[in-house]
Amino acid sequence: MSTRNDNITPSEAQFLLAEVIRLSAALAAARLESANRLAAIRAALGAAADGETDPLAYLRDQLADETGIPGNTGSGR
Repeated sequence: MSTRNDNITPSEAQFLLAEVIRLSAALAAARLESANRLAAIRAALGAAADGETDPLAYLRDQLADETGIPGNTGSGR
């Protein structure tokens, strides 16, 4: 039977803390991105229900903001 060492070194603790902080920031960024996409989807659905000519513009704008690549502002034709 092997024994288990529950002690970690200070450098290991520092590494783990940095990893927790990094993952927490990544999770916060993913949640914000998700919330922004959901808002764009809801806006597009509302625009479609209101009969706007280009309801998908909300989604294109959101994706352009996320990627930094300008969206296609035309109707796709």
